[in-house]
Amino acid sequence: MITIIVQGQEYEVKFGFKANRILTKIWGLKTMGGIGKKLGSELILKPNTEPTMDQLSLIGDLTLSGIKSLNPKVKFDSDDVVDALLNDMEKLPQIFELYINSQPKIDQNKAKGENGVRGKKKG
Repeated sequence: MITIIVQGQEYEVKFGFKANRILTKIWGLKTMGGIGKKLGSELILKPNTEPTMDQLSLIGDLTLSGIKSLNPKVKFDSDDVVDALLNDMEKLPQIFELYINSQPKIDQNKAKGENGVRGKKKG
């Protein structure tokens, strides 16, 4: 369990389908794959470099979705979450790990058939 203190109150962060649904609404997306594409293309953090403002906003949105999945009526926004994370930077890798571990595990060979092509197996 990961918690974060926002505006003086402690909140648990939980990722899963509900958090992904909240995140798609925040970002105006339609699919979970869209979340992966956005994170994969825009959230590339380089060692020993400071995250950009846009990257910090993405991290705030991601974390906020995990908070709102358990506390849908919170009144703070992504910027408040970023402020909290900047005061406790050790939480960042924990949040990333929690999010990654919450995602569905898909065996690509089973999803596509043994020959790697979607649909029926040949032969």
